[in-house]
Amino acid sequence: MELTLDKKFDERELALVCAARTGDREAIEQLLLHNWDWLKALVIGIVRRTAEVDDVLQEICIRVINKIDQLREPHSYRAWLACLARREAIKWCRQRTRQGQDVPPADRHHPAEQQDGAKEAELSDEYEQVLRAAQALPDKYREVLFLQHSRNLSYNHIAAILDVPLTTVQIRLVRARRMILDRMTEKRVPQRT
Repeated sequence: MELTLDKKFDERELALVCAARTGDREAIEQLLLHNWDWLKALVIGIVRRTAEVDDVLQEICIRVINKIDQLREPHSYRAWLACLARREAIKWCRQRTRQGQDVPPADRHHPAEQQDGAKEAELSDEYEQVLRAAQALPDKYREVLFLQHSRNLSYNHIAAILDVPLTTVQIRLVRARRMILDRMTEKRVPQRT
């Protein structure tokens, strides 16, 4: 399902938000379904552990159900949801650190590797290096990069989700790509001793 920022979608989403604020569980479910792809990408960008993403998303759903009635401006639902999701994902990471469970370093495996061990051999070293470099980015760059590349969202949609200007999204994506390229170039240059 492709999400767009057209007027028809905005009106439908606004009606769902208004219904959800009054306790309509079906409206809440529809809102979450409409925004699930980018929400999941946002969480993956923060948590970095695909095996744990569903747990974090479940907590986010509980928070949405419990707090949707506190949303003051229905038009800002996406920004509110992104903020709530960010907080929940960061909270999860902090809890893991406090419990002595390492939040995974930037070398987690791609989901395809986890599903099929035979595919692991097919993944190139370059792919792994790019993935590590992307995961090592500062949060604000990683977040935008994952939203754009994993869900193929438009710059306008990302700006609306994160509640930042379009130019901020563009700049962060350019900088993220440059940081990845720089890191990849560093690895290819032989180290002199």
